[in-house]
Amino acid sequence: MDFWAKLPTLRPLKGFSRFLYVCTHWDEIDAERKRRDERLQAVEETMAQMMRLQREAHEAEKQKLERWLDEQLEEWEGLASRSHELAEQAVARFDELHNKSQEIIGELLQWLAVMLYLEESPIVRGHAISKMTPRVRAIVSERIEGMRAIDEASGQTPSPSSPE
Repeated sequence: MDFWAKLPTLRPLKGFSRFLYVCTHWDEIDAERKRRDERLQAVEETMAQMMRLQREAHEAEKQKLERWLDEQLEEWEGLASRSHELAEQAVARFDELHNKSQEIIGELLQWLAVMLYLEESPIVRGHAISKMTPRVRAIVSERIEGMRAIDEASGQTPSPSSPE
């Protein structure tokens, strides 16, 4: 083992042989290095182009979504304004119909009061009045009393008996 340790190493020769190899093949090494650099540059350019295309696609999608949202907003605003107008029209129509129904109910109660006033049987009159709701009963009784007052003031016919 001692013998082999005394022999000189070949390391300096390896370094010199590498230097000679690089000097003799410099054109090939330089071309290979340029090809490797060009490939890296092409990959970088491709990645940059892909990022740019992805960014453009994202911007186009964003603009498309903004346009759609603007259209939806305009549509909803139009619906809201139309619904407000329709609601106002419906309320006006409802008020009109309510007033007409109140007039009709008033006339019906007046005619009912006349019929009950003219009814000769106090039992029938009392039974009809007892079947009414308290509000309607009060209105009809009030109108019957009004007709009695008119009848007594004119003095034409004797008034029928009391409704209750």
